[in-house]
Amino acid sequence: MEKIPDLHHVTAIASEPQRNLDFHNGPLRLRFVKRTVNFDDPRSYHFYFGDMVLLTPDTLPDLSSVRVWIGAGDQDPFVPASETKRLAELLRRAGADVPIGFAKAGHGLTNRDVEAARQWYGELEP
Repeated sequence: MEKIPDLHHVTAIASEPQRNLDFHNGPLRLRFVKRTVNFDDPRSYHFYFGDMVLLTPDTLPDLSSVRVWIGAGDQDPFVPASETKRLAELLRRAGADVPIGFAKAGHGLTNRDVEAARQWYGELEP
């Protein structure tokens, strides 16, 4: 299989929508695709971004109070594990707390991903 050189898409759960959009459209240079309600927490949004080319921005925003959970498949044909790790490291350098949960899977969500995200989300302070 031919290696895909960049990421297929990114989704984000956002309780601070403008800050989230500014970061993804600004330093990461992602195209905003659509917004839906986060059905687990209707007070926040679920954003979809596409055409991601992971660039290292000249300056990083202060993400010291931001927590991001990344779930990914270690056999994902669209998003290689190395690119997921690069994204996590970029967010960490900006100060974000970023655990990664790799599943033995491809591009789709597994029950294990959902349970890991539920546990992570449940540990967040209100």
